[in-house]
Amino acid sequence: CAIVSATVPVRARSFSLCEVAEQERLLDRWGDVLGAFANERGTVRHIIWQERACIAAPQGQLHVARKTPALTSYDELVADRRREAEMHETSITISVDLRKVRTTRNQIEAGMATLSDELRLLTTRLEDAGFEVDAPLSESELCHAMAVRLDPEPGEVSTGRTLAHLVGAEGERRLPASYELKWNWARTGQSVHHTYVVRDWSRLDLPTDWMEPLIFGSRGTRTLTFVAEPVAPSRSRQQIDRDATKLTTDEAQRTRAGFRIGAEHKRSAEAVLEREQELTSGYVEFTYTGLVTITADDPEALRSICLDYEQHAAQSGVILQSLDARHELGLACSLPAGVSPANRWVS
Repeated sequence: CAIVSATVPVRARSFSLCEVAEQERLLDRWGDVLGAFANERGTVRHIIWQERACIAAPQGQLHVARKTPALTSYDELVADRRREAEMHETSITISVDLRKVRTTRNQIEAGMATLSDELRLLTTRLEDAGFEVDAPLSESELCHAMAVRLDPEPGEVSTGRTLAHLVGAEGERRLPASYELKWNWARTGQSVHHTYVVRDWSRLDLPTDWMEPLIFGSRGTRTLTFVAEPVAPSRSRQQIDRDATKLTTDEAQRTRAGFRIGAEHKRSAEAVLEREQELTSGYVEFTYTGLVTITADDPEALRSICLDYEQHAAQSGVILQSLDARHELGLACSLPAGVSPANRWVS
C-alpha cells in the first residue's frame, strides 16, 4: 500500500545500568508509546524500531619521542580495546497509510499533514517516557543514512548528526552503484549483507534485559529491525473469536475421533484466553516482525559473524531463520525508509 514515512534518531539512558524496577518502568513507558497507535480510526501503518551497531571509529593515538616497553604494551592494549569498542545508534520510523487518510484534497498533501501530526505526538510521548528525540531526518540525511548502511565505513554514523553534517561541510555519500544477489548474501558496493527473520521468540518468562546477548554481542556491523503494526481493538476481538472457535472445533473433532488433546493445543487455548482477558483489561495488540541484518566486507567474514549471532540469539531465546535467496528484501527493511516485510515472504 502507499505510505509516507519519517525517521527520527532517538537516544536513551543506559538501560542495562538501571535497576530492575527502573527497567520495568521504562519498558512500561515504551509500551504506552506504542499502544497509543492502536485505535479504531488510526492512520499509522507501522512503527519501525532500528538499532545499529558497528565498530567505533578509531581515535587519536598517544605519540611520544621515546617509547618504553611499558608504553608499547599500553598502546597494544588500547588498540585491542579500540577494535572491540562498539557504537550504537537507534532510530524510529513511523509510516502513515494513505488509504486511511480521509480527505477531499490532494491525498499526498493530506498524508504528509497527518504524518506531521503523528510524528509530533510520537515525539511528545517519547520525551515524556524519558527518551531524547532529534529532529526528523531530511531527504539528504536519509540518503546519507541509506548509503552508510548499504556500504559502511568503519564507525561511520548513519542517522546521527555531527557538527559537520549540520553545517553541510561533509560531502554527500553516494548510494552504491553495484548490486549482486546470491543464495547466502546480497552485495552492495564493497559490502555483503545477510538477513535473518526471527522465526520464534522465547515463550518463557524473561527478565527485562533478556535481549542483551543479542544487542551487545556484536562483532562487525549489524542492524536490528523491529516492525510493529497496530491492530484496531475491534479486529483483535474478531480474531480472538475466530481463534477460539477454531480451537474448540478442533478439540471436539479430535475427541470424537479418539485422538488425544496435546499440550500444545491446550497451551494455544490458554493463550487465546489470556489475549481476551488482556484486551478486556484495556491492552491493545500489534502484529510484529523482527529482523537481523549482518554486514561485512567479504562472504567469509560474513559467515563467521553470522555464526556468532546465531549463538547470541539462542542465548536470548530467539530462533533466527535465514532469508535465503531473499536477502535483498531483508536489506531493504534494514534501511530507515519505512519498508516493511510482507507476509508472503516472512515465515
